[in-house]
Amino acid sequence: MTVFKSFLKILKKKSVGVLIYIIVFLIITLVNINSSDQNMNKAIGNKVNSKTRISVQNDFSENPTYSGLEKYLDDTFKTVKVKNDRKTITESLLNGYVHYVLRIDGKGNMSYYTYNDTGEAVMINQKIREYMKTNNILKEFGIAKPVDKTKEILAENVGISYVSHDSNAEKLMRDSMSSYYKPLAFILMAILMIGIYIGQSRFGESEIVQRINISATSPAKVNLRVFLGAIAFMLIIWLIFTVLSAYSFGVKNVLFVGFGRKFLLASALYMLPAGGIAFLMAVISKSEAMNSVLTNIISIGFAFISGVFVPLNLLPGFVQKIALISPMYWYGKVCDLISADTFTIETSALFFGVQIFMMCIFVTAAILLLRNRSTKKLA
Repeated sequence: MTVFKSFLKILKKKSVGVLIYIIVFLIITLVNINSSDQNMNKAIGNKVNSKTRISVQNDFSENPTYSGLEKYLDDTFKTVKVKNDRKTITESLLNGYVHYVLRIDGKGNMSYYTYNDTGEAVMINQKIREYMKTNNILKEFGIAKPVDKTKEILAENVGISYVSHDSNAEKLMRDSMSSYYKPLAFILMAILMIGIYIGQSRFGESEIVQRINISATSPAKVNLRVFLGAIAFMLIIWLIFTVLSAYSFGVKNVLFVGFGRKFLLASALYMLPAGGIAFLMAVISKSEAMNSVLTNIISIGFAFISGVFVPLNLLPGFVQKIALISPMYWYGKVCDLISADTFTIETSALFFGVQIFMMCIFVTAAILLLRNRSTKKLA
């Protein structure tokens, strides 16, 4: 308990660095959320973009109405082929190959998938509603060739006021929360690397080591307590940003809505590899200056190659391959799934598993280094 209290006292005395990163994060988050809202408003105010890539998966093509809808969408947008399975659809949306996927089952029920939507889904869905309502009215009045007549009517380019419905409001909230949680990966790693080093380095000073060696407490137990203190610090930092998230987006959206809890789960699990690498760097760093350099190189470097600062699809292929070693990359993949509303245990298991594996590697390496140092000092 004494070690734990000392750990927190040290952090309290040297909290300026942590505070700076929190302020930087708040600025980044506000810019991202504001940019997301402006893009959405701009997109909703524009006309439908004929270059928008969509895919229509029609299992009810024998029905003239739905086959006509497929042809109408093909004339209005740029249609591409996407294999009809959830994994391929998710990957195609995440890498930007397609912007919107319409699924029509064998009974005529329609659903759609989209990712990083800036208002396109609202307009595409509006076009679908226009087609279906016009076609149904023509059939009710017994108009011959309702499919062809529907296309003629809609080709007249009647002005439409696009209205945002509840489903789109939910998508906006998911995107806004993603704009909060994705940059959080960079800030959490930087704060943990600073904070854990401060606690770890204090108990690695020669004077403290000598006191530990002549005390009844073994060095191994002290290292364990320092490690537990670091875990408590990680929990405190996570709770601070969780409270900040609840304040920004509302307690209901964060704690009582499905996607809000998923973001919390993703950020909590990300603390494991981020804390692991922070613990390893704290053991490796021989001075505060060295730790500062490592913190900036690793946290900023990982952020740039992992899609935190720059979208992954804008990065060269070799950079995307290097990003595989970054915990931020795998955490970002989970956030993308949540934002696209495609998060399930099956789709996220690999991403979570890699993060846990990374944490085990980092912590094991740190423990081996500490044991090696203890052995040398005893010798």
